[in-house]
Parts: sequence; C-alpha cells; structure tokens
Amino acid sequence: MATDVLLQNYRTISRARRDTDGTIKLTACYSIMMGEVKHLGCVRVSNGQSGCEAVGKEVGLPSNSTHDECELCFEDRCNGSTSQRASLGMLLLLLVVGAKNFF
Repeated sequence: MATDVLLQNYRTISRARRDTDGTIKLTACYSIMMGEVKHLGCVRVSNGQSGCEAVGKEVGLPSNSTHDECELCFEDRCNGSTSQRASLGMLLLLLVVGAKNFF
C-alpha cells in the first residue's frame, strides 16, 4: 500500500538523519525525581553536555538545579519496572496457591 511505502521511506530518512547527526554524543535512559513524581524516559546527550544536564533540559528543570535525583543508565529499558512486574507476578502466584488451598 502507498501508506506503508511512505512510512518506510520516512523511517529510513529519519534513521539516516539520526546516524549522521554529529552533535549527539550518546543516548541514555533516565529516572529522576521531581517533587513526589518520578519521571522515566530516554534522552539524547549532545557533545559538551552531561547526561543529567540533558535530562534536566528534557523534563524542564531550572538550569541552576543540582540534579541530585538523576540516575542514568545506558542499557535498553534499564529504567523500567521489572521489579514491580516480578512483585506483581509473585503476588498473583501466592493468591492462586492460597485460593487452591482454601477450596
């Protein structure tokens, strides 16, 4: 279909632009606390910029902020909630075992 061809061309062009952009040093995923809210995401880090500076710019922190709660990781999906998923899985397993013993 024409839509599929257009999307494929768009993705190819976008990928080529990302690969040739010399201002990007690296990409990193982050988690940062802002007040009571934890923000998760990934950001591009430009040359001459620290990872936490890039995160601060992404989430809208003031430039004079200390970025104390900034945590960076350079692996794919490392700032996800795998521990929460494991906890939820264990909870469901315990509920099933408990329900089986109850009946």
